[in-house]
Amino acid sequence: MPGCRVVNSPLARASPRRVLGAKIQLKDIKLVSLVGSGGFGSVFKGTYKGQNVAVKKLHTYTKNPKAQKESFKAELRVLRLSHPNVVKTFAYGYNEYESGEVSDIGFLLMEYAGDRNLQHIIDCERELLDPLRRLKYALDIVSALDFAHGIGIVHLDIKPANIIINGDDTCKVGDFGCCQHLVEGTGQVSPTQRSYLTGTFAYRAPELLKGEAPTAKADVYSLGITLWQMLSRESPYYKQNQHVVIFGVVAYNLRPKLPTKDDCPFDLCYQDLFVQCWDADRAIRPSASEIKEVLEIWREFA
Repeated sequence: MPGCRVVNSPLARASPRRVLGAKIQLKDIKLVSLVGSGGFGSVFKGTYKGQNVAVKKLHTYTKNPKAQKESFKAELRVLRLSHPNVVKTFAYGYNEYESGEVSDIGFLLMEYAGDRNLQHIIDCERELLDPLRRLKYALDIVSALDFAHGIGIVHLDIKPANIIINGDDTCKVGDFGCCQHLVEGTGQVSPTQRSYLTGTFAYRAPELLKGEAPTAKADVYSLGITLWQMLSRESPYYKQNQHVVIFGVVAYNLRPKLPTKDDCPFDLCYQDLFVQCWDADRAIRPSASEIKEVLEIWREFA
């Protein structure tokens, strides 16, 4: 049966001390409903020891088992991340068989932040995305990135579908399955980790599409595309051929079409910000810390 290792987390601290470091079985978690499914696994809403949780179960069979394994290892890198704008992972487990053999695949026990993500908000015409709400969301997301980058982690798959919106209308960045550690002193991902880079092509920085080493500025580029989506409420490069888009982004500085400018001072500044974020030269892109500082100033005058 699947075993689970519990880490020092809010969920663990809320339970008896003897639970810390113990093994649990997947059968001890009650799965309530399917939240979503991807190439490597499915996420369920569930309950564990009377608390609502999310459970990410990896698929037993997948087209790319090596990439699935690396994605699971990436999720384990953020086990101890604790930030208001990051989906917390409380515990993990591997499938253990009667023979005693332990599988490379398993499950993650996470904070249940809700079943809506930013992509749902963007796609729903009834949801208002006015300047104040966009400012709040942008500040939530960049706060998570500033925190992650500050401890040497780059997410590498920032997009609306990976940003959960909880009941308080707060953004929480989730799905760290592509994340990597930045090598101290270089600010780049090591060559060993680079061989497993994945992510979503429409949000990937041009240097990544060219095979260069990722840095924290790759997340800033993805943030820029996400900020554009909140304003345009469109999908980047909708119905365009993937290979044509990749070539255009790398060779011709192709970017999503800018919305028609209006007279709203905030939207003018907001557009200038995401254009800086998706600049082809990562040296020109602001850092997450710099973006956060700017947004906090905007909030004071909102």
